Amino acid sequence: MNKRFDIEAVVAMIAGTILLVMINVYRWEPFPRPQAWMIGVSTAVVVMVSAVYGVIAGALVPIAACTITGLAFWNAGVVSELVALLILGMMTGHYMDKFDIGRGNFRGLKIVDYAVVEAALAIVIWIFVTPLCKFYVNGAGLSDAIHEGVFYLGITFAIAVCICLPLLLLFNSLFKKRQTAIDTRREYLYERNRS
Repeated sequence: MNKRFDIEAVVAMIAGTILLVMINVYRWEPFPRPQAWMIGVSTAVVVMVSAVYGVIAGALVPIAACTITGLAFWNAGVVSELVALLILGMMTGHYMDKFDIGRGNFRGLKIVDYAVVEAALAIVIWIFVTPLCKFYVNGAGLSDAIHEGVFYLGITFAIAVCICLPLLLLFNSLFKKRQTAIDTRREYLYERNRS
């Protein structure tokens, strides 16, 4: 399904960017493991925007948010988060295009495929990519970054399956109703023009 850039998609990308900037600058200290909370909420925002609006939205939201956070708030540690969220957004958007959620066809084995894809993405991002970014950019120890990545892997997968999946199923039912109304209207106009 080809994603169009309509007003709805642009507003969703702006809202996603604002949410990510707010998540990055919010002080999560009252919560245990504040970085984990930030990663979890960021994951949910990027997965939802990219799943509904596609690859470009999944790429632009983390790029814009991490650039604004890095430049406006002088947060240099945002590079590894940018890479992680960029990969997550692009790949989730790519696979959700194939699952056709915009037409209400996200059901059956596509749900299992979604969980498998999100698990594979979480493994690649948090066990391989992010530790290497932290090692090269921040000079962090590789073994510490991998141990931290295992923890974030669990959080990302839990967020993607326990929070994003039910929301995607809800969006799917809404999109299915919308698509049914569009198809009914199209059939009516076709039959009216034929006669």
